[in-house]
Amino acid sequence: MKFPLAMLVAAALLPAANWANASAQPDPADPGVSVPTLKYESVFSHYLPFQESSLVNWLDTRNESKPEGMDDMDVPARPNTKPQGNGHSNHNMQNR
Repeated sequence: MKFPLAMLVAAALLPAANWANASAQPDPADPGVSVPTLKYESVFSHYLPFQESSLVNWLDTRNESKPEGMDDMDVPARPNTKPQGNGHSNHNMQNR
């Protein structure tokens, strides 16, 4: 497998670029080096205390959110679904 020439040149120059960058940085052990000032912000600086909200009647809220045209709709009555007889009369049981 052959590498392109550009890859070889980049690989050869990478250590030199890193060495040049390292020499430009100040020594971290030097106490006289100027550093940017740190800004402290408490995690609670944007805290808002809990505020009780007023209670609203649930029926009024439901009526306000009901779509238009549904005021006159009634819920249909539930049909009588109780089985007739002793509760097992609708089974087709065979004597064996």
